[in-house]
Amino acid sequence: MENKIRLKDLVTSNVFNNYCLATPKLSLDKEIESVTIMDVKGIEKWVHKDELLIIGDFARTEIDIEFIESLHQKDIAGIITKKKYKKYITSDNIDLFTFYKIPIILIDDFHPWSDVIISLKEITITHRTQLLKENEKFYQELISYVSTHSTETSLCNLVYKKIQLSSAIVDKNMCILDFSNDWAWNEYFEKFSAKNIVSIEPLGHDLSGKTVTGFVFKSKFLEQLDFSLYFLPIFEDGKLESYFVFRSKHFSEGIPPELFSKCQNIKSIFYLKHSLIKKIETNNIFLQNSVFEELIKLSSPSQTVLEKSSLTLGQRINTNYLAVVISSNFKVTDYSQPEREFIKFYYEINKFKEVFFNPLVFIKDYHWIVLFSTNKNIDKNVEQIANILKDKLHIFEFYIGISSYHKYWNLNTAWQEALAAIQFAKSSNSSKNIQAYQQIGIFKLFTNNKGDINYLFLNHMYKHFIFPLVTYDKKHDTHLVQTLSIFFSNKFSYTQTSKQLFIHINTLRARLKKIEELINVDFKNTDNLMNLYIAIRAYQSEKLINKD
Repeated sequence: MENKIRLKDLVTSNVFNNYCLATPKLSLDKEIESVTIMDVKGIEKWVHKDELLIIGDFARTEIDIEFIESLHQKDIAGIITKKKYKKYITSDNIDLFTFYKIPIILIDDFHPWSDVIISLKEITITHRTQLLKENEKFYQELISYVSTHSTETSLCNLVYKKIQLSSAIVDKNMCILDFSNDWAWNEYFEKFSAKNIVSIEPLGHDLSGKTVTGFVFKSKFLEQLDFSLYFLPIFEDGKLESYFVFRSKHFSEGIPPELFSKCQNIKSIFYLKHSLIKKIETNNIFLQNSVFEELIKLSSPSQTVLEKSSLTLGQRINTNYLAVVISSNFKVTDYSQPEREFIKFYYEINKFKEVFFNPLVFIKDYHWIVLFSTNKNIDKNVEQIANILKDKLHIFEFYIGISSYHKYWNLNTAWQEALAAIQFAKSSNSSKNIQAYQQIGIFKLFTNNKGDINYLFLNHMYKHFIFPLVTYDKKHDTHLVQTLSIFFSNKFSYTQTSKQLFIHINTLRARLKKIEELINVDFKNTDNLMNLYIAIRAYQSEKLINKD
């Protein structure tokens, strides 16, 4: 239904039961924007386009060629006067009105002008009510169709079927989410940049009078096709997430309110549909966490759990897995934030599904878990995860623990190893925030099952075995600590150690003898060698011990 009231709509009211046309050759298709009673000389200067003029006694003396020319320039809708004034309009003037396509409607003399104005208002209200009803019907049809069809149904195709509006829905990065099949939307947006959206500004109003904002995009290519693209933003939780885009010929007088109302309805339906799909997906994601809980309870192979877990996840559970666990210090204002961040993380990881060889992603106790079925390229994969955290989620304070490779029924061990690796990285106070459990090495002996380090023991080892050597080196400008470290790294080989230090083998023997004297050890004693190895490894690890 058209938004504008036309003259032919007006003459259907009771006031115009016996109307006639002084300009019978003209149709009544002209639109009416407003109405003015013309009773003051010179008022034609203030007349607007598509305005309907009511002329009374003014017709007796003021209708002349100059007046008619002025009305033509203003492009008025038409003139209403009473039949008694027809005699004051000359045949020449009638011809000129006809030539300029300005219809003159004559009504019965007994009608006051207020009847004409009231009739126009009543028709406007009826017309507006009908538009609102049609808009509501359109909205209900969309809801009904979407609710009775699968989530894969194209909303834009439905819109095109209902109102022949060519449209698409794109995300904020201009990636196509939905589109109607009447135009090559996919091909067009392959080369379209979000930078083309310069600014969001008011475009008009809908039927309720609410301001509609958006952006009109024009280009030489679109000009050749004789249309523009209209981008209407879609917000989720106050953030711009996507756009409803429709193509249409440029509206010289602005977009009709009824079209805007339909667009607003389409946006709200998409938001509801999109929110519903996301809610279902979110529920499925958290449902999958039950799989991880089941797996870490296993201590032996279970075909039943394996089949059930594979069915829930929609992919086959492999035999071996390596666990990568992420711990982040969320500064939360509400408890739902970590879950929302995990959903984002889940989707980002799944973008690399093929690269990561179909990883499994879970959340447990606010830790994010990624299970890799292969340790191939694990360093690169962990680096990619770190980049996702920083670049996509803007999380910069985090620790990543990496377990060893385990059977699926030993995933609890993998989970505990990754947690221990994280705690070790935290306890060591180093700048390193990615720690593999295997790289903890001998220090596994001096950490508890949570990864906490026994600093008391390591500091004792340092002070007893290394500190005297450090003190001696500083005082005598010697290299006993370096010699001991290289001696161990060369597996107690006198030849290899002396070559690496560029010293004679007897000089090496003398240095080792001095070390034995200073810290009261014997290199032939296995216990002494073990204590020395622990002490030198603690010394080599940054910030594991107090070196003061």
